[in-house]
Amino acid sequence: MKKALLIILAYGILFCACIIEKSEPQVSGLLFKTQYYNGDSAYQRDFLVYDYKGFSQIPLVTINKETIGLYDQSVNWYEYYDENLILTNKDYELIVSHADGSATAKIAMPNNFRIISPDTNYTMGRDSSLVIVWQKSAKASWYWLDYYISYEYLDTAGEWDSYDFEKDTVLTDTFCRFAVGRFFPYYVVNILDGEGEANVWAMDGPKIYPGSKGNVSGQGIGFFNAANEGPDAYFYLVTPPAHRHLYKKDDSREKIKNKLLSLRP
Repeated sequence: MKKALLIILAYGILFCACIIEKSEPQVSGLLFKTQYYNGDSAYQRDFLVYDYKGFSQIPLVTINKETIGLYDQSVNWYEYYDENLILTNKDYELIVSHADGSATAKIAMPNNFRIISPDTNYTMGRDSSLVIVWQKSAKASWYWLDYYISYEYLDTAGEWDSYDFEKDTVLTDTFCRFAVGRFFPYYVVNILDGEGEANVWAMDGPKIYPGSKGNVSGQGIGFFNAANEGPDAYFYLVTPPAHRHLYKKDDSREKIKNKLLSLRP
């Protein structure tokens, strides 16, 4: 009986040893490129590795075998960040090496592109539809469109007021059409002046959708995305304003970055 108990105990210890789980840190990776009309570009490579249990070894993060420098840290996470050049129309492999193994993910940085319509001479009237069209970006699997409308008007009582409309959406097409009157409520009688702006990002990686699955595999879980923003499109409503008020490109960049960062733990 005693021998049988010892055998059972030995098997129990062996079984427990076999089911000890290795660490699976949560990984979030972002590659950003922004294009400007003057030909300049800005880049961001940002990665976060998190494990609620902490780490026995500082993780090593590489992109196509290039090591990304450590930027910030805490007791259970490490951030890696730089603003080095990111080539477009190119595949990238992320490897996060840690004490219990490696987590990997692959994406592509979409190629440069431009918004075709509307152009800077376009003036949208009260009876006009709005169609935003952009070039297809090689290696993009989806697009993120962010657009703004702002104008001053007189209402049905002859009172002055202002109207602002802002929205973003995820698309796989290279255009988005808005019906006539989409931006003009019934109480808007006379539009005094106004302007609009559109920003488009060519994306690869998981979409910003509820239910989207992460693309990090191996000994880790999480999301790895790439985003390339083309130059913004600026246009007028009815009458051009005396001075341009909308400069939403930086706001747009922060908005999509925050949406992607919301995928972090």
